[in-house]
Amino acid sequence: MALTSVNNLSKMSAISSQTEENRRAEKIWSQAKAALSRHLSLDYSKKWLDDLRPVRFQDQILTLRTDSDFLAFWLSTNYADLIQEIVQQTAGEGIVVHLVGPESAKKTEEEEGNANHTSPSAQTDPEDSSASNSSNGLNPNYRFEHFIVGPSCEFAFASAQAVAQRPGRTYNPLFIYGGTGLGKTHLLHAIGHHVQETKPYLRVCYVTSERFTNEYIEALQNRTVGRFRKRYRSIDVLLIDDIQFLSRKERIQEEFFHTFNALHEARKQIVLTCDRPVGELKDVEARLVSRFEWGLVADLQPPEMETRVAILKAKQRQYNLDLPDPILQYIAENIRTNVRKLEGALARLAAYSQLSPRSFSTKEEVQKLIGALFDRQTTPQLTIERIQKEVASFFDLRVADLCGKRRPEPIVLARQIAMYLCRELTGTTLTAIGEAFGGRDHGTVLYACRQIKTRMEVDSRVREQVERLRQKLLCNP
Repeated sequence: MALTSVNNLSKMSAISSQTEENRRAEKIWSQAKAALSRHLSLDYSKKWLDDLRPVRFQDQILTLRTDSDFLAFWLSTNYADLIQEIVQQTAGEGIVVHLVGPESAKKTEEEEGNANHTSPSAQTDPEDSSASNSSNGLNPNYRFEHFIVGPSCEFAFASAQAVAQRPGRTYNPLFIYGGTGLGKTHLLHAIGHHVQETKPYLRVCYVTSERFTNEYIEALQNRTVGRFRKRYRSIDVLLIDDIQFLSRKERIQEEFFHTFNALHEARKQIVLTCDRPVGELKDVEARLVSRFEWGLVADLQPPEMETRVAILKAKQRQYNLDLPDPILQYIAENIRTNVRKLEGALARLAAYSQLSPRSFSTKEEVQKLIGALFDRQTTPQLTIERIQKEVASFFDLRVADLCGKRRPEPIVLARQIAMYLCRELTGTTLTAIGEAFGGRDHGTVLYACRQIKTRMEVDSRVREQVERLRQKLLCNP
């Protein structure tokens, strides 16, 4: 009888806790929604936000649900950053917004049902709940099978898979770097999902460095640093995004340094992402930077034309689109350096098609609807002469050295990189490039391009040099 009373009290307590979570979620979303309405001018955008409803607020994660998987994905792609920013402004810096549709919500409910039937001895310490697999912050759409692999990302993809298959045993830490929208976060989440599904006994946690910072500051204010340390140092797979934001935060760097050491010594897996190579991290302690290089450094480069088209073909199925190949190629030609913008373009076309059914059969119509997402037309301005000057300056050489007959190894490498970039960024013929490099034939240029492509696959230094030059040329035409 006494046991029955205890069970009833436990159930009542759980129901009360859940009700409080729902009330808190509704309050946060009500305030944020009022603020969001002032930022959105289009009536249909406001209507889509009306379809979102708060379902939970737990462990600083606000879960918003919609009855359409498409709408959940579309909002995640186009409005996630704005919603996150407004929620943090109105309710607190440490809050993370999670948008779900029917499928992902169903999966979450099943996982919670399984967790509720776990024996008491196997349950997680309440103090460590934010690091448990039920609240690890993973996006259900970011999995290995959804990642389109091309030459520009083969190395990073293979590295991420290797880590996911043997966490803590292969490439620890794994440091992935690349520009905005190239798939760094996707690979982080994919690692987390794979580990969770194949090794459910391991504790996985995805966190941005900004959230790590905010949680540490909150722990200092509440005098719960011990709990904070216990939580993060008991994780089996730590996935930390945008590590560059630790720059100029000495106290946070000190804390992360000791967390890193504790996890690494215990052979726990650490995966980090950054928007720049390790060597270009500024205002980060040298001892921390050196630890980032202990394992493996992998880079993500802007996708090639063929890869961009493949991404569009694969992703358009998610939006129930069937665009003609010329339209897909047109989009790929105009969005060159950001995979997220490619998806955003499809999402926008899908949204327009839902409002007013259309076929998107002409480039003019597509340009009118998504032209704002197109890259600035910098590539036509990238002349061979401009690339030659930039490469010569980068390697502390003269343009005459690149076009001359001398063959010392540093000059040969610089010359081949310059030819490779001319071919990649200008679309000029091999013959024309050869002429610009001292009258060389097209076979020499083709050989140089193949050499650099091969070296980039095996030599991280060459990959880093090419990527730095590429970014510099595209950002400062």
